[in-house]
Amino acid sequence: MAEADTGREFIRQGLMADLRALGLTAGDVVMVHSSMRSVAEAAERHRAPEGGLRRVLDALLAVLGPEGLLAVPAFTRTFKNEADGRSGEVWSPVKSPTWVGAFPNYVLAQPGAQRSGLRKDIVRERPY
Repeated sequence: MAEADTGREFIRQGLMADLRALGLTAGDVVMVHSSMRSVAEAAERHRAPEGGLRRVLDALLAVLGPEGLLAVPAFTRTFKNEADGRSGEVWSPVKSPTWVGAFPNYVLAQPGAQRSGLRKDIVRERPY
């Protein structure tokens, strides 16, 4: 394994251990509202290259397993408000970005990810 790959795997394994220490287990349903700055600072201490979003997502999905459910906040502003500078845009659950950070936008861009919109039954669906 190349040195860079070894470092990435070390960070992923460390994140997985931390998540398990918090009590996260396979099959859990978890809502992640994150500060990637904090995660990036920890990764930088381990000399991690870019790709922190991918490593965090991979670690979460590995701990949750196929029966788990990862949810992220996907709040957005109303696009019909002219004060937003977005007058005329129509909200799209597929294309509209969230306003709550890089990680939710990254998760929502993954194949198979689903955004609930106004549906209340989404927590029963398994997007991954």
